[in-house]
Amino acid sequence: MASKLLFILTFINISLFFPFSTFAQSPKEAVLALKKLQARVETGVSYRDYSPAVSEAKFAVKLYLDSPESKDEPDLSTSLLKTIEHYQIANDLWGEKFSGRKPSDFVTPRVKQAVFKIYPDAPDLGVATQYSHLLSFIWGKASLELNTANSLLSKTEAKAENAKLQLEALNKENEAFKKELGTLKIENSKLKEENEALKAEVKTLQSNPRSSIKKKK
Repeated sequence: MASKLLFILTFINISLFFPFSTFAQSPKEAVLALKKLQARVETGVSYRDYSPAVSEAKFAVKLYLDSPESKDEPDLSTSLLKTIEHYQIANDLWGEKFSGRKPSDFVTPRVKQAVFKIYPDAPDLGVATQYSHLLSFIWGKASLELNTANSLLSKTEAKAENAKLQLEALNKENEAFKKELGTLKIENSKLKEENEALKAEVKTLQSNPRSSIKKKK
């Protein structure tokens, strides 16, 4: 029913995602799950197959958003959330087509109003507006947001790689410092031995000064 779509589109909430999370998910895996969904849409998918595909991608995104890592990348997390919401809205809209006794290709005024509350720039063809028009528009929004998420992911991965290289450089410097410290310890130990030998010699000379004088003569 149109009222159902109106409610869903107005009160979409990520908390409606799967209420459990068992495994950590990387942002890359979340993006790949969305790309897989995008590919299915672009190659042609039936509503029967689309709904499970959305649920699968939604679950992957939910796992990442529930991870501590997502808090470190708020822009990426927001972009991933927006992407899956576009796909979910399309799913709800598509379902409205089959909600009546006689499925219609044309969007009812109430459904159109609900869609336009979220997408003011959606195409309006009057009574001739079809579900396919709005679905294509929403999927286009999803693709654009996914491109943003992918770009943010690339920056995140580059930052992580840079941090890794810096850590490796620090580890190398630390190893070099350890080796240098080891060499200094050995040299210090030798100096201590030489110092002890000099002390012993001075002590000998002090205890037998005449012997030292005779040796000089």
